[in-house]
Amino acid sequence: MAKKSCRAESCDMFDFMSDYVGRNVLHPGGNKATDALFEMLHLDQRKTVLDAACGKGLTSVAMAKRYGCKVVGVDISEKSIDKAGSFARKAGVDDLVAFKVANAKKLPFSDNQFDATVAQAMLILVDDKTKVVREINRVLKPGGRSGWIELSWRKKPTKEFIERASKEICAACVSRVEPFEDWEKLFKNGGVKNLRTEKRDLPSRGIRGLFEDEGPANGMAIMFRMATRPAVRRRMRGLNVFFKAYREYLGYGIYLGTK
Repeated sequence: MAKKSCRAESCDMFDFMSDYVGRNVLHPGGNKATDALFEMLHLDQRKTVLDAACGKGLTSVAMAKRYGCKVVGVDISEKSIDKAGSFARKAGVDDLVAFKVANAKKLPFSDNQFDATVAQAMLILVDDKTKVVREINRVLKPGGRSGWIELSWRKKPTKEFIERASKEICAACVSRVEPFEDWEKLFKNGGVKNLRTEKRDLPSRGIRGLFEDEGPANGMAIMFRMATRPAVRRRMRGLNVFFKAYREYLGYGIYLGTK
């Protein structure tokens, strides 16, 4: 349910996409990017994986179903964790997946506990990114792999662009996005070794991409909302215009490293 204080025309972009549009997959690149990240992590049933900022648990459940690995998902939102647990039970993988309310700045796990870690569009939501990277690296086993997907500037944005982006798309995270090279420095400063970066364009995937990410049922529900709610339709049109106008700045990175 949409927040009472959040109007479709002016609320934060991520709140709008989740609460009004009804999207579940909000990270750049969608499920195609997630699939690529899975392959890079070399997951199998022997692995134990941390899904940081797991949200509603879609990625955690996907890993468990596809690879048979054990997954622990953490998120700061108790509401999201409740939904994630319900989703895992419905998917029949609650024996493989566990969820906890936790802050990524101080994880409730011992050192060297996980074979792999996953985080998608999480660092742009926190102020002290390096602290979070170090904390996630702390709970990773020596030689373990950490994988990250983050919105990334293709070139360093101007002050005017940041101001316009913050105003037009109403996303608090815009000021926390980094150019590819700055993300790489941040990961290295956080203790990530053997860093590999895949630089990708931010895709405009249209209706086909919508259904690939959300599935038939939610894809149809989203189409219905946009067709019947003028405020949602107007906001979506404005976002599409903005992203097309500034495509030169917009990309995302898949960042992979080891401990």
